[in-house]
Amino acid sequence: MRRILAVILMFLGMFLVVIGVLAQVYAPDRLERTPLDVHNVTHLAGTAELSGESVPIRVTSTTVTDSEASDDDVVVWKNSSCVVKDQNDVPDCVSSDDPDGRLISASEDEFATHRVTGLAVTGSAYVPDSMHEGLINKWPFNAEKKTYPYWDDTTGSAQDAVFDRTEDLDGVEVYVYKMTIDATPAPITDDVDGIYSANTEFWVEPRTGDILNQIEDQTRTTTDGDPVLSIQAEFTDEQKQDSVESAKDNLASLDLLEKWVPIVGYVAGGICLIAGILLAAAGRRQEQTPGARKSRAEQVSV
Repeated sequence: MRRILAVILMFLGMFLVVIGVLAQVYAPDRLERTPLDVHNVTHLAGTAELSGESVPIRVTSTTVTDSEASDDDVVVWKNSSCVVKDQNDVPDCVSSDDPDGRLISASEDEFATHRVTGLAVTGSAYVPDSMHEGLINKWPFNAEKKTYPYWDDTTGSAQDAVFDRTEDLDGVEVYVYKMTIDATPAPITDDVDGIYSANTEFWVEPRTGDILNQIEDQTRTTTDGDPVLSIQAEFTDEQKQDSVESAKDNLASLDLLEKWVPIVGYVAGGICLIAGILLAAAGRRQEQTPGARKSRAEQVSV
């Protein structure tokens, strides 16, 4: 019975150690990838200066993955964004012929990104017409305190998002990156070119690369400097709370599989291995004692 128990303990110990190794070595590669079943609706609120009038606005961005067009390395996204005047119980978006004239802008986009680095994948079969570059809707896993290229729709190019500082957002440590676009020629409406300026802050949870808050300050003028549109907006309080709760859940899951499973596997597995080895050794010693040999000899003579 002792020998059987020793074998069981050693087998269990080896099994737990192997689980710990797999969780530490292989789990991060599988876990730290953008999921293929994302459906995010992000809400921002703020104000806009439009035709000399200051109005409250709502910004809604819906981003979903196209799992059929994605694969193990690349995820394909579809995005729709809408900016509306926050008046008369306006929905997330309205048509261009809204009788109250509440639509400020609406757009749709499709792009592909690498599931680990978050960088745009261009010139491929995923989204043949996409010319995106840099990061688009999230930072890479295990983001660093450095400058990253981030896609700007208005300029149609990647701009520098520079690490600025570390903040605490409701108990979650975030890295804050600033992207500054000085007066740059760009389309200010669908058919009109002008001058575009923007200051954007991205509040990023570094381990997952998720954006937990975004603060926008944009200005569009004619080439003569006449104001056309100015927008100041950031995540709503509810959106920030939802983002923080989601980040905490994701971090807890990563900690469980990448930190605690290896610790439990190594510690519990080591204890089981040692106990099994000691138990087996104790059994062998008992069999080799003179008393044990004499007892066997007496049993044979009888």
